[in-house]
Amino acid sequence: MKTLICFFLIFSLAVIPAIFVMAKEEGEKKEEVPLGMEMIQIGGGVKALAIKGMKIHKEGDLLVLEGTREFVARKFIEIDGRIDGLESKEENLEKGIEQLREELRALQQEVK
Repeated sequence: MKTLICFFLIFSLAVIPAIFVMAKEEGEKKEEVPLGMEMIQIGGGVKALAIKGMKIHKEGDLLVLEGTREFVARKFIEIDGRIDGLESKEENLEKGIEQLREELRALQQEVK
């Protein structure tokens, strides 16, 4: 009888933690966030799934997510600004390269 009780205790100590680990893993799988999305904590334990970078504003007691059209328009404006900045950097680099070429030509002329 004692061996049966010992076996039951050992079995319980081995199985119960494994059940909790499996339950925890299942809970983590349910909260996977898709690529390009983020989980936003709204309050009171409530979470919302939104596109990364989407703006949220408050209207009274409500939290309102930025509309898709506004989000896309804002992102295009940001991208246009970044492209303009890159184009100006590229022009400056091309001017610098051209100046270096001219200096190199002048040095080659002096050597000859």
